[in-house]
Amino acid sequence: MQKHLLIVGGATSYTPIAKKDGHKISLLLPAKKLANRKDLKLYDRIITIPEKGTLEEWLGSAVLINQFDRIDAVGAFNEEAEFYAVAISEKLGLPCSSRQLVELTHDKKAMRQALKQHGLDDTASCVITEDFVCGVERFAEQYGYPVIIKPLNARGSTGISVVRNKDECTEGVAWFKEHAGNYSMLVEQFLEGTEWSVEAFSENGQHKIICITQKFKDSEHFVETGHCLPAFMPVEDEISIKEYVNKVLTALGFTNGPSHTEIMLTRKGPRIIETHTRLAGDRITDLIRHVSGVDPDTLWVHQVMGQSIFSDIPVLNATGNKFAAIHYSSVNTSGVLKQIEGVDDARTTEGVVEVDTLYHEGEELTGAFDSFSRGASIIAVGESAEEAVKNARNAADKIRFIISCKG
Repeated sequence: MQKHLLIVGGATSYTPIAKKDGHKISLLLPAKKLANRKDLKLYDRIITIPEKGTLEEWLGSAVLINQFDRIDAVGAFNEEAEFYAVAISEKLGLPCSSRQLVELTHDKKAMRQALKQHGLDDTASCVITEDFVCGVERFAEQYGYPVIIKPLNARGSTGISVVRNKDECTEGVAWFKEHAGNYSMLVEQFLEGTEWSVEAFSENGQHKIICITQKFKDSEHFVETGHCLPAFMPVEDEISIKEYVNKVLTALGFTNGPSHTEIMLTRKGPRIIETHTRLAGDRITDLIRHVSGVDPDTLWVHQVMGQSIFSDIPVLNATGNKFAAIHYSSVNTSGVLKQIEGVDDARTTEGVVEVDTLYHEGEELTGAFDSFSRGASIIAVGESAEEAVKNARNAADKIRFIISCKG
């Protein structure tokens, strides 16, 4: 049955799915995001909001659309527009995540406080609003080094540093100011262990975990360099992580929709880093699709449109014989990109299924400082996690960025 979907914020990959299903689609987005869109013909109507548009303007625009063509479902499909989507859904009396849940997933300090009340987190943290260096030092005096500096509510590994002693405080704060200066600063106890993410869907308060994803990061600023799924780990660790994440999702109030939860497996057990009311980024959904044959993006659209998807959610574990990995290549120098070599060779590497370049010739580069400044992505499959990772990295080794350095 045809329904009317209002997409809030401009996420692009979900529109063809809804259109293929025969739905009408209206788009409500910031005016600055309309430029260079190539999918405008897919929408039945488009309304743009000025960059400094108020919540009332977003709500008024949605109400106006609804007056002429009743809206059946609202989807943001990304974090930037979640608050608007929730407010619009509440205004129109449509299903949505709770406002409290969205607020908790956008505020890491508030999230930890909520989980502490349920006995699910004991990680000390503090928001620092002034005199950043002294604030970090005072926190470390109380809880010990190392500590981690991060934005309170940013994404994409932006502005993150680990501070291992007092001498590193100034440098860590400087990195934060340079790359995340528009955000509030959060300092936390550093969690020692191995990092994983858990991909799941919830429906009517029940949670179904698709898989655990192994994460690879640089050790200085925690920019992700790759992922592999389903993760290979001891069975007892897998059970512990899944049980913990189920409790976290319930405690925070996840009822319907996807979740992406980042976990550190410490000596004391799993501890949360952060969680989100969305699917994983970094093309983890593509890895799931390559292993399972099921597209998580399609599941999300179907759920937003009111369908039950619980029985369609794949469950992946390391007892199978198909794994997928992604590796990101980048440059760690400054200069102008003259040429990218070896892409065709990378594509013909054993096990490789996708290669994408993220830099453009003529672009001025300053190194990889967050998830949005990496140079190329390579997806590969294998009969084991080790083989999939090896195939992706072998292909990455063939890609060369030719840089004209300054000076």
